[in-house]
Amino acid sequence: CCRIIKAGNVCLNIHFGILEKTSSFPNMKPILSSIVLKPFFPAPPQILNVDEDIELLALRHRDAKPLFELVDDNRAYLEAWLPWAWQMQQLSDVKDFIKQLRYKDVYSGRWVFGIWHKKKLVGLIDFNEGDRLIQKVGVGYWIAKPYQGMGIVTRAVQRWVDYVFETETVQKVNIKCATTNERSQAVARRLGFECEY
Repeated sequence: CCRIIKAGNVCLNIHFGILEKTSSFPNMKPILSSIVLKPFFPAPPQILNVDEDIELLALRHRDAKPLFELVDDNRAYLEAWLPWAWQMQQLSDVKDFIKQLRYKDVYSGRWVFGIWHKKKLVGLIDFNEGDRLIQKVGVGYWIAKPYQGMGIVTRAVQRWVDYVFETETVQKVNIKCATTNERSQAVARRLGFECEY
């Protein structure tokens, strides 16, 4: 991975954070050669198209109201699996949740995307528990009860995982789900995930 940064007469190549001279400026002194910069990690996309019916869109402030309504309509079902659902009691709670999201690199940020089916928000999918050292991330997901059994989550997770393996340095993706959550386990099995314990 290489980025070329140009500023006036200065042109530097950054190879995984190591500063070097370029052949364009053979007389340039490597006065910064001892500085190690952080590797470049691409910003997350704003949208991932799954198919003609499904899109994954980065969660933004404008989504607070439809997300709150979705959580509220599915509260009893969600609270059985997701402990955070009971904390989303009013619209301001959802706004606070969205505000604290950090769309940095896949390891140190938290990517939360809405699952949109035919332009309607029907669930969420996210990367979490990133570990750069072992190049691993976790993926979580949920979908409103009326949209279960339609293959939406399976297609969304497949696209999500394909993206991270194609564009990031990730070597492993984990899915954590309750042993009694058969639907979530079925998604993982359909996508070829293996149970580790």
